[in-house]
Amino acid sequence: ISYLPTSFSNLSNLQSINMDNNLIMSLPLEITNLYSLQYLYIANNDIEELPINIGLLSNLQILSLYSNHLLEIPESIGSLNSLFHLDLTNNGLIMLPNSICNIYDNLSVLDISLNNICPPPGMPWAIERAEVPKGSGRMVCREPMEER
Repeated sequence: ISYLPTSFSNLSNLQSINMDNNLIMSLPLEITNLYSLQYLYIANNDIEELPINIGLLSNLQILSLYSNHLLEIPESIGSLNSLFHLDLTNNGLIMLPNSICNIYDNLSVLDISLNNICPPPGMPWAIERAEVPKGSGRMVCREPMEER
């Protein structure tokens, strides 16, 4: 399968999508109309970007995006207050949006391993990578220190 049809958005009661291990290159913007969606597994595809309004999936609990070709994550990810599992392993990410700190405390799993994430200077939230078991990257979000 190389794409998700926009007709998916008509399945208003859909709670889970598993499209792992396909050739999907993008997600239709209409996927954010699936307000009941709780589990989205789209790992090991060819996805280069997420819909900018992915944060509208307010009931999403698990978002598995490992082994795609993502270069950035939309700021709206910080609106996914129900999310507790976010797997971004093995993409092309060099940074995460500041809004990730809005949901950081809710996440029991945040895997950013096999990326090149380094915080640029001047971020409103300092993000540092720490090693956790099994080599997965875990972020530590804290408010920046006041300049002296």
